[in-house]
Amino acid sequence: MLFKIIGATLIVCVVAVVLRQYKSEYAIFTVVAAAVLIYGLILGGFRQIMDFLTELSLSIENAGAYLAVMLKCFATAVITEISCDICRDSGESALATKIQLAGKIAIVIIAIPLFREVLALVTQ
Repeated sequence: MLFKIIGATLIVCVVAVVLRQYKSEYAIFTVVAAAVLIYGLILGGFRQIMDFLTELSLSIENAGAYLAVMLKCFATAVITEISCDICRDSGESALATKIQLAGKIAIVIIAIPLFREVLALVTQ
């Protein structure tokens, strides 16, 4: 799946560069359409992850709490990355850097209960 996404993205980049020379408004539509399709492909892979995590949580005792923390961290990372990309595409790389820092801090805060559990296991 990754190579399909990379290949499609590179093709869209080349097409967008060529279109920008002649009709810049078509280049924007091409990039937006490609982004929507790529997110669709990514969501298909996310479904497989969710199925696996659901199966895992049913087979391991108290796994639900750990998986919830992992999913919150993952969602925070994805939202942060998308936000940073939007800022960079808008020419605001300084804001993107601040969003990255905020996302990292949020992930650490979300993971504190998990760190406490690991620390409790280690100190026993």
